[in-house]
Amino acid sequence: MNTEPKTKRAHNVSARTFSYLLFAVSAVLITVSLFIPPQGVIDSSVLVAVGELTAMGGMVKMFDSIDKGQTAKFQHGQTSITIGDDDPDTNTKTT
Repeated sequence: MNTEPKTKRAHNVSARTFSYLLFAVSAVLITVSLFIPPQGVIDSSVLVAVGELTAMGGMVKMFDSIDKGQTAKFQHGQTSITIGDDDPDTNTKTT
């Protein structure tokens, strides 16, 4: 039985929907940019917009996961950032 408050569930659904919407807009934007003049060339401003929309969708999903008590880890080259509890023994989800 789900004991989570109704507003919390609505927030999770809206966050998920918003992140999927941002990913879809990114895909449409980069696809459409291939067919407008000059054809076959994606302008750098389009790439920046797609990157920003995708990053925003990723952040929404990250915050949603953190709200659920999950760990978020980002790694790029030598840099690693962990948000949440990295110890699997203490990282338990309570319902």
